[in-house]
Amino acid sequence: MSLNFKKNALFVAFIAMLAVAAGPAAAQSVYDPLTDAVTFVDVIAAIMAVAAILAGLFVAMRGVRTVLSFIRS
Repeated sequence: MSLNFKKNALFVAFIAMLAVAAGPAAAQSVYDPLTDAVTFVDVIAAIMAVAAILAGLFVAMRGVRTVLSFIRS
């Protein structure tokens, strides 16, 4: 068997496995209307805003410590 034939056979097997794996994922679930109605965009935005504020505070505190260390030296 040539190397090309082995590569092609492996590629065909891989594509077949992908098709088998995608079958159940493409099926509709009975919970789709419920999960489509829920969105966490606002919650994630609020959490990211709090994280940004905390990061800003930590940067400001580090800056103050650096400036104070320059003054003390």
